[in-house]
Amino acid sequence: MKTTQYLILLLAFSFQLNAQIIDKINIDGLSIIDRGTVLNYLPFEASDFYSKNRQESLEKALMNTGFFKTVAIKDTDKELNITVIENPSIKEIEIEMDSEDFVEKSKIIENLEILDIVKGKIYNKVALQKLIIQIRTIYKSGGYSKANIDYKVSVDDYNLANIKINIVENSIIKINKISITGANNFDESDLLDLLDIGEADNFIFNYFTKRDHFSRVALDAGVEKLRNFYLNNGYLDIEIDKTVVSDNKDGRAGININLKEGPLYHIKEILFTGSQGFSVEKLQELMVLSGGDIFKRSSVVGGIKKITSFFADKGYAFAEISSKIIKEGSLISLTIDINTNQKVYINRITIEGNTRTQDDVVRREIGILEGGLYSDSELNKTITKIKLLGYFEDIKMNISKAKGANDRINLHFVVTEAKTGQFSIGISHSNSTGVAFNAGIKEKNIFGTGKTLNAKLAFSKAVKNIDLFFLDPYFTNEGHSISYGIFNKSIDGSKLGSSSYITDKSGIKLGYGVPLNEDSKVNLNIRLSSIDITCSTTFASSSYEKKQCEEDYSSEIYSSVSYVTNTLNNYNFPTKGMRLKTAFGMALPLADYRYYKIDASYKQYKPLTKNITLKFNGKVGIADGYGDRDLPFFERYYGGGSSSVRGFKFNSLGSKYADGTSKGGKLSVLGGVSVISPLSWMKDSKSMRVSAFVDVGGIDSKVSSEGVDLRASAGLAFVWLTPVGPLGLYTATPLKKKDGDDVKTVDFTLGISF
Repeated sequence: MKTTQYLILLLAFSFQLNAQIIDKINIDGLSIIDRGTVLNYLPFEASDFYSKNRQESLEKALMNTGFFKTVAIKDTDKELNITVIENPSIKEIEIEMDSEDFVEKSKIIENLEILDIVKGKIYNKVALQKLIIQIRTIYKSGGYSKANIDYKVSVDDYNLANIKINIVENSIIKINKISITGANNFDESDLLDLLDIGEADNFIFNYFTKRDHFSRVALDAGVEKLRNFYLNNGYLDIEIDKTVVSDNKDGRAGININLKEGPLYHIKEILFTGSQGFSVEKLQELMVLSGGDIFKRSSVVGGIKKITSFFADKGYAFAEISSKIIKEGSLISLTIDINTNQKVYINRITIEGNTRTQDDVVRREIGILEGGLYSDSELNKTITKIKLLGYFEDIKMNISKAKGANDRINLHFVVTEAKTGQFSIGISHSNSTGVAFNAGIKEKNIFGTGKTLNAKLAFSKAVKNIDLFFLDPYFTNEGHSISYGIFNKSIDGSKLGSSSYITDKSGIKLGYGVPLNEDSKVNLNIRLSSIDITCSTTFASSSYEKKQCEEDYSSEIYSSVSYVTNTLNNYNFPTKGMRLKTAFGMALPLADYRYYKIDASYKQYKPLTKNITLKFNGKVGIADGYGDRDLPFFERYYGGGSSSVRGFKFNSLGSKYADGTSKGGKLSVLGGVSVISPLSWMKDSKSMRVSAFVDVGGIDSKVSSEGVDLRASAGLAFVWLTPVGPLGLYTATPLKKKDGDDVKTVDFTLGISF
């Protein structure tokens, strides 16, 4: 004990001999950098102890800021004197490029700004050198191995720096010949297809893909793909050598890849260790592979991921799963070692970034409560459910261990609020309804409560609409929803390309929704309406449309039940999942109108690549009257235009009256397929999508087994989520049409998304 005390006293005495209190800190040489900025990098201040032993580390720390050419520190008479020579500030940046075919100058400028190399800032040599290395790497990866990238910095008498970056692309090296030798068990052409580079193929494709442009980065990536291919097909001892022979005279390169495949390995047995209390059969099922199968590395990795998720769903958030292989000739014994560690429970759940949305709106979407057992799948579902709310642009979840409790973790959700509401007043135009005056308030997250309010007023040549709607998606703790509203809507059919009539409908609507599970819901709705019809001379005197106009019908009670299941992973731009809705509605005989409608719609999204999504959609509608009443002509289905078959005029499909206006029909069949992609080459393109599509559909005047007279089109579409709603633009060409069809190849919409 005494020895320890002596050591402490000795250390304290030694420190006092080598340290002194600094009363004042002087900094000389500053002209651009603020004194306070320098002081922030010093781990002490006036009146603190300062040791001479720290001088070298302090000088190094100040030099690492990139602000100074030189730093010198001296202490005299309780004063610390820091003398610096500042790096120059940037006066001008000049970029010279012989071509912008491969890299645009704007991209170079963008990277300069990221590294803070801009006019007025302090010149940082390390940052500039980092940029030059990045540029050289980009050119080499693109096949411009001969590109020259140089820079020069000149400093004037006022300590101002002029930076000049010079880029000369030179000619690109192209691949003349590429071959693979030693491949005894796979076809050479199939292996070459795995590479992103190679001999020039079809001229048109090669122009866009630049497949024959030589790049060592791409070659190394291709060799890695070959290696993974063999490892995933049982060849664990694969050896790959590559040889590149280039001709600097004609800018051509020849490549040979030599393989030594080695033996094909099969699985002898799979053993599980450390898995007491869990079914080996279940673990074997998750692994997929079994004895006798070809050993595939990707299957082993995938199986381990599934087993890890299996235990994570049972509360073992930090389970450790590892594998070990033992070769016995051409057989492999695979051992999966499982260390579950202890079960983990949720300690605290915190939410950050919800400046408008109330905490409980987010919390009710979280599938695990504080104190509950950790579940990986439940948390993944939670992220999806929060995204589907449409209230947030971005959602992230961080997990951290609770202090002092190894079996507890904290969940921290970070959200970025999206624009969920809008107030609008003005004049707009739609190709379907014409010029319109509109005003309204639309907010699907009113006061941050997660409730929806929609009040709108719109007048156009075709539609006059006043609508007030309110929805509470969590009317009860069980997730039941309730909605109600009032409306008045007048439609002039002649202005919509259909028959000449005017309907004026007013009433109230009520709805109630009951969730069946996390993804599915049943909705009950009732609408009470008063309807007034005015018809023109379009209808023939013998037509049932004319008779409906003359009948004294004015009241309608329409009740419907619908089933909705939704597994989409995003509200605005889904890339995975499906949405199915089926509905049956009937105008009850308690009022004047008597008809029914059966509707079904389906959307499915499948990711093809990281950025490309395949979408299928279909919609079927059947409507007819019952009893002694026919279907009201103003309740018929119409097709054509942005919401159905693009390339044909709005509401133009199906049979027509003598004056050429559409009759509509009792049967509607619509469908299509789209390939959707973000505009990844554009800055801030998160809210933009482009798609190539094929639409198919038709309208029939009666429901029969003869089928629908279909039309088809193909084209390109663009959608942008603007502050006033989704703005769509498309161009389409009919693939199947008949004489008399109204074609419209270009159109725009407001309020339609993919």
